[in-house]
Amino acid sequence: MFVCYPNPVSISEKSYIKITNSHFDVTLIYITVYTVAGEFVKSFDASDLKEDATVKKRLLKCDLRNQSGDQIAPGVYFVSIKTLLGNNQI
Repeated sequence: MFVCYPNPVSISEKSYIKITNSHFDVTLIYITVYTVAGEFVKSFDASDLKEDATVKKRLLKCDLRNQSGDQIAPGVYFVSIKTLLGNNQI
């Protein structure tokens, strides 16, 4: 199970979207963020995940910028996660 928060996103100087609960053993992962209208925002892969050894999970902090580096708008976003174990959308 993956957790994505905060959603809806509010924009402030220290804001980010955090995706957690990725187990260490998930080697192939592709994460894509979309607007509620289905527009592509940004994509990530396993190299973007950082290890959190205290809970034996990996996490991703998205800096609220799209693939071009522009700040995204506040609101609700959809996250698609694809792994060898299957797909999940949150």
